[in-house]
Amino acid sequence: MSREKLCRFYFERPLHDHAVLIRGMNPKYEMFDGARPNDGRLNNYARAIVLGWLANTDSVPTTSLRAVLTYISKYCSRAESQTQPYKDILRELIPRVNSRQPLVTLISKMLNKLLAERDWPAMEVAHLLLDLPLVECSHNVVPVDCRDPRLGPWAAFIPADRDKVMEGKSFYTKYCARTAEWRDLTYFDCLRNVNCGRRRWTRFGPNAKPRMLSYFPRYKSEPDEPAFEDFARVKLMLHHLHTTIYYKPLDLVGRLSAGAVAPSEEW
Repeated sequence: MSREKLCRFYFERPLHDHAVLIRGMNPKYEMFDGARPNDGRLNNYARAIVLGWLANTDSVPTTSLRAVLTYISKYCSRAESQTQPYKDILRELIPRVNSRQPLVTLISKMLNKLLAERDWPAMEVAHLLLDLPLVECSHNVVPVDCRDPRLGPWAAFIPADRDKVMEGKSFYTKYCARTAEWRDLTYFDCLRNVNCGRRRWTRFGPNAKPRMLSYFPRYKSEPDEPAFEDFARVKLMLHHLHTTIYYKPLDLVGRLSAGAVAPSEEW
């Protein structure tokens, strides 16, 4: 057995002025070897990608269907290392937290650690750290928190000049504190068609698309489900006029369906 050390990526590679297909790196099928006029350690590259990305790249175009299937099967069958529990990751990071800004430092290090563990894509982590939108779409999607507000406030933020979590006003809290001008507005209509600004509320114009609502958590509508009361509570919260963050028992659903309670009546 030879003790000579060899690179598994076949560097240094032979020099040539033009890209070629060779079998020297893999005897099963031809592989692409990019132009390498003066440096045997230069990665394969495509000029357009290098100019657009402005970073190190390794461009390998497909040479055959068999090569593509082999590449896909290799990555699909490769076992991934087990991810550490979040508690263990936090224990490792706490000794390295900056004492002047502990909260911001801990969150940043946690995101970077998740990036290193490949739990989150690098692009997603970069967007979160830089406060950039993750997606762009033709509709404005609004998350709707369906949890019971009595369990605590769910709106929070970290100001740029402070290192502590500050409580904010959720969309639902703003709705319940609306002025008499918007008294006949349901929460569902407010979520889809009203801009709740700090100074004044305005309804979307005729050409504006209503917001799309993303509910969480999603409760099941079957009466024998443990969370059926939460399902009924969310239905009332969305479509029944009210100004108080309080929820009566489930028998109100039956009273509403029987007409014993007017839809505009306060809870």
